Amino acid sequence: MYATDSCAARLDELQYTLGEGPCFDAYRDASAQFHPHVDSVTRTSRWPTFAGEVVQLGVHSLFAFPVPGPRGSVRPSGVLELYRRRTGSLTDAQQVTAAACVAAIAQRLQSNWNAHAAHFGSSGEALDAAATAGAAADDPAEPFTRNQVHVAAGIVAVQLDIDADEAVDRLRAHSFAAGCRLSSVAADVIAHRLTLHD
Repeated sequence: MYATDSCAARLDELQYTLGEGPCFDAYRDASAQFHPHVDSVTRTSRWPTFAGEVVQLGVHSLFAFPVPGPRGSVRPSGVLELYRRRTGSLTDAQQVTAAACVAAIAQRLQSNWNAHAAHFGSSGEALDAAATAGAAADDPAEPFTRNQVHVAAGIVAVQLDIDADEAVDRLRAHSFAAGCRLSSVAADVIAHRLTLHD
């Protein structure tokens, strides 16, 4: 995950916390999502909670484009999300530019994967090395990392004797109910400043 500014990072974190939003839809459906009037989404209840939060951030248009995975893969490798602080559709030229960005991202991801696989000799070893490198690069000062959320979920799962999926749900629920960022909740659980209870 990479965010170009704090608003983009907050949009990503909100979607991850709430489990809804255009990135989820683009990934799940493997199709581009165009929402030029986010305030109208709240009325249709497509993602009622997310849309309301986004409008409060001052975001009024969202567009999400799936980044194709390697040949033969069913799911995208990721999603490119764009936002605007005003309403309105993308122009044809902007859509062409977004498509070119998606193609460049997909090509770079494939190129990086090929280089990784060539260096490590097998897909399995390359995947293990990529995961290890990603975990090592995880900076605790980073404003939002999914690794922290999963570490915190493991702690909560052990504390409450629940499975990992339910632990993530509990972290998300606490984050939303307390009105704080999921990354902050995760950091507090990891530092033993917060214990979730049944």
